[in-house]
Amino acid sequence: MKQTRKTITLSDGSKLTVRKLSAMDFLKAGVKNMPNMIGDHKEESGVTPKELEAKFEQAQAEFTALMIRAIAGCGLVLIGADGKKTSIVNKPLHELRDDEIVIEQLGDEDIRLIAETVAAFNMEVTQKASPFPVEAVKPSEPAQPS
Repeated sequence: MKQTRKTITLSDGSKLTVRKLSAMDFLKAGVKNMPNMIGDHKEESGVTPKELEAKFEQAQAEFTALMIRAIAGCGLVLIGADGKKTSIVNKPLHELRDDEIVIEQLGDEDIRLIAETVAAFNMEVTQKASPFPVEAVKPSEPAQPS
């Protein structure tokens, strides 16, 4: 059976169930463009390896920030060690109810754990997907039914 969710334990003992992010999650969070994490594989004249590394680190930081925004908009619920449920929402602090928090209210360690888990989970789900089988067919020959 395909795993679609993963539960993690945060530093205070609360549990959070995360899922793979979809393109719609990013769109709902207002993300229109993703940073280029791969590059265009061509040498840039006058750019040192240190500058390329800095560009990659900047893109990585931008991607993490966008992912955190998307995660915050997913309607995730923290379940505290005491059983209390708290929704992670994406809204201004002055609009929060008692049972809501924004992701930035969590500690840096917890935010990093959430982001890394979602990123790894997305990669795991992507790697498990089997590619669509393609057979070479000459254009003049119709494909034979299997």
